[in-house]
Amino acid sequence: YPHQLSDGSLRIMILITLLLLPEAEKPSIIILDEPEPGVHSSGLEIIASLIQQASFHSQIIIATQSSELLDFFEVDDVVVVNRPEIIIEETSSKISLTNKEKQTIYNRLDQDSLKDWLHEYTLSELWAKNVLGGRP
Repeated sequence: YPHQLSDGSLRIMILITLLLLPEAEKPSIIILDEPEPGVHSSGLEIIASLIQQASFHSQIIIATQSSELLDFFEVDDVVVVNRPEIIIEETSSKISLTNKEKQTIYNRLDQDSLKDWLHEYTLSELWAKNVLGGRP
């Protein structure tokens, strides 16, 4: 019974069902928002593999903060999203926040610029060091 399964088990069953749909029934765009919570690391490897297979027939967009999931993909697969810089202005009467750029910035990672880093570090380690961006 579904109510007896963990959230991670339900999540992985739903993702597997979606990603293994027949090609004729698969949507042209699949958006996955944080597919990893509650999924065991061995399950993440299965999900990542299915995402890669499904990407031959569908555009797959994944939003994640999981460095573990990041390591299952190649540099060319990753686009880092950076929030605009927020500037805090304080006057005697109030504190206001202004958004300097007023737009979100999307950066596709460049294999050539990261090749020296990738000899020593994984993508998740580079993300943790904020080499890739996407962190405060």
